[in-house]
Amino acid sequence: MAMFDLKMNTDYSHVNSDNFDVFLSPHVGRLTEIFNKYLDGLDFKTKVNLADFGANDELIRRRSASCEIYVTLNDQPTNDFTALVKNVEDFKKEIKDDFLAVHTIPGSAYQRCLPDETIDIGTCSLVLHWLSEYVVLEKALFYVPGMMVSNEERTKIRGLAAEDLKNFIKSRSTEMKKGAIFFLNIPTEPLNVNKMCSSTFYQLYQRNVISKEELRNTFVPIYNARTESEVKTAFVEFGKDNGVELLHFSQRIISMYEN
Repeated sequence: MAMFDLKMNTDYSHVNSDNFDVFLSPHVGRLTEIFNKYLDGLDFKTKVNLADFGANDELIRRRSASCEIYVTLNDQPTNDFTALVKNVEDFKKEIKDDFLAVHTIPGSAYQRCLPDETIDIGTCSLVLHWLSEYVVLEKALFYVPGMMVSNEERTKIRGLAAEDLKNFIKSRSTEMKKGAIFFLNIPTEPLNVNKMCSSTFYQLYQRNVISKEELRNTFVPIYNARTESEVKTAFVEFGKDNGVELLHFSQRIISMYEN
């Protein structure tokens, strides 16, 4: 779980790539150890499936130069798949691996995206702060605990966020092979930025720049307030009866955007 110290950079593609490195780099040693234990049990006569972003085939290549590696990249259907496909082609040209195949699959990460028992190794870095549904807030642009939200709105958003996390775990557990590993990063900040944006947006209404209807109908469906307890509860409630185990949990503050 990462908490962000926000600094702005307008080059989004550069920022996005760098931030995946920020998420993954501190965990390389632990991930290598865990992935190695899993890979030790494979005979490499069949393909190895890597799901989502940030996976690396170096550990696999040390064991087999001819093992087929399938990388599946999932994103929302409304996102820019043209840019994603172009990046995939550039990546494949750079890697120059005849046994590497990269696929893209649109779909909600809170639902099944892949067939049963297909994932060997998975990663997810920038998904679980998004809510699966739009929630109407009367006054706020973002959800911030204790700021311009009613008890009913807070209950609804927290309930949806909890259900989303359980649905993510449930969907991935069905798609993962027995013993498979998944690295999951959950952004939990920047609440200060959300406060500023919500406050500024409400001032537009107070100054009659936007209508009450526009205020009510505009909401960024993000939940950046997830706690350690909420994360562990989701794994306990679903995982205990479904063979899913939370191997490691840590929190740290990172610089999200650097100039």
